[in-house]
Amino acid sequence: MKSRRYPSLQTQLHVLAGQDHATVFPDMITKALEWAVAGRGSR
Repeated sequence: MKSRRYPSLQTQLHVLAGQDHATVFPDMITKALEWAVAGRGSR
């Protein structure tokens, strides 16, 4: 996606140490909801 150079595209990488694909899901959902709800999380 970055290679297409969309002008408003922003990406972030978050590494959740000690987690794998099965255990990261609850944390990922929580972070996504915090981002999506106005006034919460960091954008």
